[in-house]
Amino acid sequence: LRFVRMLWMRGYLNGDIQLSGSADNPRINGYIMGDSAYVTLPRYGCSLKLCDDKLVVDNNVLKFNNYRIMGYNDNAIGVNGVVDMRDMDNMTIDLSLNGKNVQFINAEQRTFSEVFGKAYADVAATVKSNSSYMSVKADLKVLPTTNITYVMKDEISNLTTSVDENMV
Repeated sequence: LRFVRMLWMRGYLNGDIQLSGSADNPRINGYIMGDSAYVTLPRYGCSLKLCDDKLVVDNNVLKFNNYRIMGYNDNAIGVNGVVDMRDMDNMTIDLSLNGKNVQFINAEQRTFSEVFGKAYADVAATVKSNSSYMSVKADLKVLPTTNITYVMKDEISNLTTSVDENMV
């Protein structure tokens, strides 16, 4: 049985981060930026490029100001909002993500593929979180230019074919 990683990351992160304060009350300031950085889900034919813009951390608040995550067709998902780490026991996330005609999938059929073909979508999403909950709301519109195939694995296929007609 061959092991296939679910998530691959490649490229580099550069930056300048200053840590001060105490372990109970750290202070974080500076920035990080990608350098040919990608996040890939090989089983789904998805690879997204992180833009090379600076992500600024100002007094423990990571700020996204139209940070771009690029699809295969170079159309971007813009990320705006903050990850607030001022209270390390109750960090909060308040992000919005918006993109038009973003190509998420561009994959040929391979042995380990679960999805192959090309997929395009418009996305509008929000992510809000604190230490007690996470709320993700997304409106994903799959566009007519999409042409993908989902491969049903044998375990699932066998399960559906063995269902008794009288089963409720």
